[in-house]
Amino acid sequence: MKRIALLVVYLGEIPNYIHLFLKSCEYQKNIDFFFFTNWNWSILPPPPKKIVKNIKINIIDNLYFNKLASQKCGLNIEIKKGYKLCDMKPAWPHIFEDYLGEYEFVGWCDIDLVLGNINSFFSESLKVKYDLLTVTTGYISGALTIIRNTRTMRLLYQKAKGWEQIFQDDRHYAFDELLRLKEKKFESFSDMIKRLNNTSFRALFMNVAYESRPDLITWDRGIVSVKNEEYIFFHYVVAKQSMFFVIPTWTIIPNKYYVNKWGFYRENERPLNFISLFFNVGYIKQITQCLKRKRKTIIKMIKKNDFSGFVKTIIKQF
Repeated sequence: MKRIALLVVYLGEIPNYIHLFLKSCEYQKNIDFFFFTNWNWSILPPPPKKIVKNIKINIIDNLYFNKLASQKCGLNIEIKKGYKLCDMKPAWPHIFEDYLGEYEFVGWCDIDLVLGNINSFFSESLKVKYDLLTVTTGYISGALTIIRNTRTMRLLYQKAKGWEQIFQDDRHYAFDELLRLKEKKFESFSDMIKRLNNTSFRALFMNVAYESRPDLITWDRGIVSVKNEEYIFFHYVVAKQSMFFVIPTWTIIPNKYYVNKWGFYRENERPLNFISLFFNVGYIKQITQCLKRKRKTIIKMIKKNDFSGFVKTIIKQF
């Protein structure tokens, strides 16, 4: 039996950082990554013929997902915006269970990640002892969590209060982690896990994720390290919000590279700094796209005379 299957369900444009994630997938032993996307994989770097064996490609669309999710969950699921899929991460192993019969553990992960050695943290001894493993301490991580591949664990999300209403609501609740839309009658997946832990299952919360904007990270052939301390991944969810953080446009991902607060650079290159950004090939395009995304927020702040909010937004970029 293979050990772990990690699910990626993504309906929308191909993100410009996907090549970094795929490269880090190559180094994961006994872990397969199931992609359920509407992407044209032929335009991805590298092309499909070079995609490694542990990447399992499944082409779907909204219609297929909604039909399958409705059937499995027993609800009328109608996902219209891709981000809403995040609410349903804890249900992905149930929705796509027919693809996953041979795996001992299944789970979900984000793709704005540079993966380290997952097996170093999700060790064999822990997998024997626990039914759920996650990489943060205060909540279940939407970025990377695995559960034992049993029917009880695949249906565990249905024990959260109000999950049916959340799944059928167009709004994004962050059900997979901690609810952003607070309603007393609803419960996040994390809250439910904490409430029921050590009853019919055992969950382990670990502080092994690196999600801050980095001073310096090294990625070396599948190992993520910061000051000689190893992490399960680097999640640049915070860093990429800055217009002064560069996502590389490399056609070939090196086996070793570095990441500082300004972005990614190769082993034989000088560390990035604020000035060097403006000589980066892909940076001008990136900053233009970033300004377009933030334009509406900035206009709202100006109209509301929210000067302090505007200043905080600018400072946050650095």
